[in-house]
Amino acid sequence: MKYFKIILHLTWIFILSLRLTSTLHAEQKTLHVPAAIHISSNISDGKLTIEQLAKIAHENNIKVIVFGDHLLVKIEYGIWPLRRIIKKTIERESVFKYGIKNYLNEIKRVQEKYPDIVLIPGAEVTTFYYWTGNPFKKNLKLHNWNKHILIAGLYEEADYKGLPILSGYSENLGKFNPILLWPLALIFLAPIFFRIRSHNFKDLFGRQWGPYSKKWKKFGIFLILFSILMLVNNYPFREIIYDPYKITSSIGPYQNLIDYVNQKGGVTYWAHPEADNKNRAPDIDVVTPPYPQDLFRAKNYTGYAILYEGYKEIGRPGGIWDSLLDEYCKGERHSPIWAIGELDFETSGSFDDSFRDLSTVLLVPSLTRKHAMKALQTGKMYVIRGQGPFVPVLDEFSIKGEQNERPGSVGDTVNLKSKPIITIKAHAECNEGPPIEKINVKLIRNGQIVKLFETPYPVNIEYADNYFVQGETVNYRLEINFPKKLIITNPIFVRFKF
Repeated sequence: MKYFKIILHLTWIFILSLRLTSTLHAEQKTLHVPAAIHISSNISDGKLTIEQLAKIAHENNIKVIVFGDHLLVKIEYGIWPLRRIIKKTIERESVFKYGIKNYLNEIKRVQEKYPDIVLIPGAEVTTFYYWTGNPFKKNLKLHNWNKHILIAGLYEEADYKGLPILSGYSENLGKFNPILLWPLALIFLAPIFFRIRSHNFKDLFGRQWGPYSKKWKKFGIFLILFSILMLVNNYPFREIIYDPYKITSSIGPYQNLIDYVNQKGGVTYWAHPEADNKNRAPDIDVVTPPYPQDLFRAKNYTGYAILYEGYKEIGRPGGIWDSLLDEYCKGERHSPIWAIGELDFETSGSFDDSFRDLSTVLLVPSLTRKHAMKALQTGKMYVIRGQGPFVPVLDEFSIKGEQNERPGSVGDTVNLKSKPIITIKAHAECNEGPPIEKINVKLIRNGQIVKLFETPYPVNIEYADNYFVQGETVNYRLEINFPKKLIITNPIFVRFKF
């Protein structure tokens, strides 16, 4: 009986602890953390130091900075057949030039000085470029130099050194190719020419006495020197998979980068995919056309920058982004495509003013690097764009079923056995301007605007969507238009169960 009472007492303690834990989780609020994404420091092409950026963030309620310094700014053009020897190289400030270890250590040092913000190492990567034209004809053209992928979340020097980029290390080179050792054959062949005589004379014993040919000896020396040059040129005797001297539209170099960063636990976002970059360097045209179609061709990347250069063709309702989300819903993609807002801040304007015009809000349980990275990986975020005297806040965007199934919010997947009920709540903070009267809300399902709300301020909507198809997966997302302000959310996925 005594032991029975002890067991009963412990059981009640266990049940109460479970209830307490459940209550604590239920009461735990989601933090809306303002993040500035794709920020360059003076380590590459920015005007401010990492510490100056952190100080401005500290003073302006910017809680997360995702850096986007140029990883490597280095272009090379070599003259055939000695492209690796007779070449012109241009290199500017970058993470590689500054030193990867120095870069990571500086971020770590500043992070310790400003513990109230989260600093995430990142880099803007030029994975591949190729040449057309001829420098002697003055029509040389550099293609795809500005086709960039933003990577973040790599914390080890070795991870950066192994990145498969054209101007980096050996990851972008193929396997060892013994054919590239062909100059060795000429070196072994050369001594034959040293023993060729200018004319033949044999004595009575059949011995050669004619003088050696100076002409053939010089040719033998030339062969040896040429072979050494070619061996140096061919080193490290690996086949380049993607040749920068051949026109190519392959997605391969970019897919290699995406796969590598995924393996290291980082994130990859296509930067400014709708930007049309054309400029003229000395004697070189630098051309990078928009690349929205590459979002279809590549796989398993984390997402893309919807603003500033990613909305007209990709992010608008019914655009490429919605097609990509539809592919995921149909099982044609392994992972969803998430949207961020990228400042791409370098030298123009001020950091705080730029941030007030565009920010990404991360939805996290607490302000840590781990939770910030998790939000970037899983789409727990929304984008705010536009100048104005207030900051809009998405208080709630959730979906549950008519049978009160467990709800889900931005970035989640909800399993429903009934029609979805969508809840939308939003307000504005620090409103110093005229009163807000009307808010326009677009509810987008699978790329179609299924409902356009014109609602009084603050936003408080509960909408039952009359849609249910057993076995289908759909996605919902929002565009909320405040006066001079826009919120774009990442999607919620809904699986309709049988």
